[in-house]
Amino acid sequence: MNFLNYIINDKYRNEINLKISKTLKNKFQSEKKICPICGNNFETKKKYKTCSLICGRKLMGINQKGKERPKENYKNNGGLRDGGGRSKLIEYYSSIAGLMKINKEEIRLAKILDKLKINWKRNSIGFNYNTIDGIKRKFHPDFYLIDFDIYLEFKGWVTPEMIHKMENSLKNNNFKLLIVYGDNKRYKNMGLNIEMLEKMPSILFENI
Repeated sequence: MNFLNYIINDKYRNEINLKISKTLKNKFQSEKKICPICGNNFETKKKYKTCSLICGRKLMGINQKGKERPKENYKNNGGLRDGGGRSKLIEYYSSIAGLMKINKEEIRLAKILDKLKINWKRNSIGFNYNTIDGIKRKFHPDFYLIDFDIYLEFKGWVTPEMIHKMENSLKNNNFKLLIVYGDNKRYKNMGLNIEMLEKMPSILFENI
């Protein structure tokens, strides 16, 4: 490389570095915003729309037109509590627990309970727990197995927050909980999964 090419390449390299520097600066530059949920002023270096995780969750309950989603669309999913879950609910009739509306994954578990002739019902009891952020909430397991005095929870997907919720609920309350996980291969080694129970329903008795 001759001296002239070196100067040209070095100048080009400096221009690229300057562009990258400006891009990174703009990307991580603090920005003042007003939270659309609580109205608080906040400053962030990321593209957050709300001032906190709590407000972020509330924002998720608002549609693109700025209107709140009607609670009746999801009020009885994931345990009988107001505002819980947003999966599509399907009408299911159990010869043991009666008529109810639950999501399709919970129906798979309900059918197993019916097949085993276990005396069960939809759970309506909430157990106090503290979120990772220290907020007081209630955890509502999906089903209650009456004769065994144990609550049954179906988890089609798992997050660290969900695991914390269940562990903190057990820590703060005196109750027994059995968790059945979804088909995802990531959860195969976490315990009971729905696919396993559908093939061999009697395994449930070994865990309650």
